[in-house]
Amino acid sequence: MHNHDLMICMLQRNVQCELEGLRKMLHIQEQAAASMSNPAPTPPLLPTGQYAKALDKQEWDSTPHACPRPFRSRMLFQEHESVDPAAARCEAMLQQAERSADVLHESLESEAKELVHVREAMEVKWRGIAHQQADEIRDLKKAVAEKDKAIELLRNGLRQALQLALVHEEDLVTRSNATLRRNEELQKLATAAHETNQLLMTQVHILRRALEDQRATALDQREKEEQWRGMVEAQNRQLHDRLTQESQAKADMQATLVSVLQHNAPPMPPAHENVDAVRATPIFAPKLQLNKQPPSSIPSHPALHPQASAHGGTSIKNQFTTATVPSWK
Repeated sequence: MHNHDLMICMLQRNVQCELEGLRKMLHIQEQAAASMSNPAPTPPLLPTGQYAKALDKQEWDSTPHACPRPFRSRMLFQEHESVDPAAARCEAMLQQAERSADVLHESLESEAKELVHVREAMEVKWRGIAHQQADEIRDLKKAVAEKDKAIELLRNGLRQALQLALVHEEDLVTRSNATLRRNEELQKLATAAHETNQLLMTQVHILRRALEDQRATALDQREKEEQWRGMVEAQNRQLHDRLTQESQAKADMQATLVSVLQHNAPPMPPAHENVDAVRATPIFAPKLQLNKQPPSSIPSHPALHPQASAHGGTSIKNQFTTATVPSWK
């Protein structure tokens, strides 16, 4: 459609250019003929007045008073029969241009009718399209209204969510502040606990050193006690051996004394004396008393006393019984 209009405009411009060229050629020829013979002025070959205006405006198709182009050319040719051959050729060219213009006019009329039908069809089509677009616009407006409602609901939801987020953020800020305070308190407690641990570690080191010192002292005391125990056991063995020897010597002495007494038996006493008094009188009493040794004559050792046996040593009591001479019955 648009290309067809452009083609029509181009054809109209070409026809107008050809007519303008012919008009200029005729005008030049008239001026030349007038300058050579100075005849009476002749009317122009081209139409003037409303016909010229209609021709300039390309409205000869729709001009109601326009005369047919072939009749007008013949009329102009009859009026100017004494025209030179150049003017005749121009007139022939003008008639040919008018015939081509008539053919173009007929083709333009047919195309104009076709354009009218096309315009009517296009109007019907555009009306249908307009109705369809109106329906689509109506549907789109409804969809837009529904979307606006949905958007409003979403906005309300977003406002509520934003309010909840603000409340949650305030709660988080409060919790974070409380957590910071709690962390500060925990930091203080951790610092105090660290200081307490340092003090406890110092005390533990001191106690460990004291315990090690006590353990070393106990080990030294145990070694000393073992040494004393060995010494006491050795002295006990020596004393036991000595006591054994003393008891053996005492037994030998008693046996010797008994044998001596048996060999040196006294005479029988008379019958009138008291037998009990004689039995009670000891024989060789002073001599036996001189041979007695008190228990204090035995050498003593600190380990033999109870004080020396406080660390686990054994105490031995040296008890010596005095030897008595058996009485004669």
